[in-house]
Amino acid sequence: MSKNEINKAKKNTDKEIWRSDSHDYYSSSIHVTESGSIGINVGGNVIVASIEKWHEGLKNKKFQDLDSLIDRILDRVRERNKETIKQLFDTENNAKKS
Repeated sequence: MSKNEINKAKKNTDKEIWRSDSHDYYSSSIHVTESGSIGINVGGNVIVASIEKWHEGLKNKKFQDLDSLIDRILDRVRERNKETIKQLFDTENNAKKS
């Protein structure tokens, strides 16, 4: 990477406030942007909106349907990765016991 490319890099000013698995960079998360908007990341798809828009949307049936869809997708991902997750927890628990 050239010095010129490095100078063009943007600084990440988002502040993460929650992550479903602190050891997994790709897990679902919530962050606040520098401008105060809230971003929600699920499966690498990030939606960013002001708190007012999130509130308005959550009162709206469309977001209730979206919330239900997100829950179903997360359940499916968890089910497909159940064995991997179990192995990770077993490894972590064994390490704590040592």
